[in-house]
Amino acid sequence: MKRNSGLRAIGRDRLALLGYVTGGHFAVHWFGQLFPMILHPLEVALRLSYVQVGFLTTTRELTTGLTNLPAGLLGDRLARHRTAILTSALLAFGVAYLTFGLAPGYLYALVAAGLVGVGIALWHPTAMASLSSRFPEHRATAFAIHGMGATTGDTLTPLVVGILLSLYPWRNLMALQFLLAVALSVPLWLGLRGVFAAAPPESRSGSAQASGLGEFLRNPAFLGVALANGLMNAGRILIITFFPFYVQETLGYGSTGFGYYYALLHALGTVSQPVLGYLSDRLGRKAVLLPSFLMLAVLYTLIPLVRPGVPLGIVVTLISLFFYTLSNITAAAVVDVAGSRIQATSLGITFLSNSLFTLPGPVIAGYMVGLYGMSSVFYLSGGFLLAAAVAIIPLRLYRGLGR
Repeated sequence: MKRNSGLRAIGRDRLALLGYVTGGHFAVHWFGQLFPMILHPLEVALRLSYVQVGFLTTTRELTTGLTNLPAGLLGDRLARHRTAILTSALLAFGVAYLTFGLAPGYLYALVAAGLVGVGIALWHPTAMASLSSRFPEHRATAFAIHGMGATTGDTLTPLVVGILLSLYPWRNLMALQFLLAVALSVPLWLGLRGVFAAAPPESRSGSAQASGLGEFLRNPAFLGVALANGLMNAGRILIITFFPFYVQETLGYGSTGFGYYYALLHALGTVSQPVLGYLSDRLGRKAVLLPSFLMLAVLYTLIPLVRPGVPLGIVVTLISLFFYTLSNITAAAVVDVAGSRIQATSLGITFLSNSLFTLPGPVIAGYMVGLYGMSSVFYLSGGFLLAAAVAIIPLRLYRGLGR
């Protein structure tokens, strides 16, 4: 008989897992991209300063970081209950945006921003660890397919929400997100419940988990990747926070115009993720990460230097090749080091370590805007990516299949 086709060789359970978590990842990033889209109307409605806006992003990053580690530990210890963890992520987003829609003041907005961070943290360690354990030889590729759901959401959300914000009150749109979150959680629960119930137990004893964690935390490759990943995300979070204000206040575009630019910031990620993921599995992690960091550093610094319109659109579109994609490859590099026992935990620790870099960045950048202008944010972002490139140079990482 002929060999099974590629899809049949993957297996029904693995294909269902990949399909549902990719679709779920689209929903996660729909909700995630709502956050920067409402920063400007929120600033106007609540009369916020740039520093207060920075604290909103910092609050989101703080709760993301603090939730990542317990979410990762639960993902490893309670593998049969991963569906509940993933579903709760969507519901957390729903409650967050309902709170935004009802917020009478800044304190409520901070609570809502924190809930957005909880939703982010509940999803990523568990979803990515599940893919890593089922696709051990092609984990960067599996992460990339999972990431395609994200970049599709990242691309469509600014376009759709930008138009909706120009037509309807933003508070009403935010309140409706709760109903959307509930509606999306139902098929996710039904689709993944059987996949995890049929899977062999993946939870480990506390002592085995602690032993593996100690070795992991002492590994120089993990420490170096965590440093590079943190610097990369520090630059990325500044773009997410202040690019909306650059487009709408410095350049004078409305919400629809900003939606187009912000869609371009993610547009090519859907194409680049499977390509760079595949190359990372074949050629090695550093072969992809090092040149990508350097190119992204240059592109960030070009944002305030090029003219609005087509030139800025080209720069932003080129950024989209790397903007989200590189997170999949750094995550694969972390799990390469972690092994099979603590995959969700290792990712939770990595995402937690990001907080050391991302927490102060938006607030510092808010002060810098007041002192030196909006352009300083993009130069700082480029500097973070250059430092990430330097950090990755001495590391001994996975070198690819057959090497």
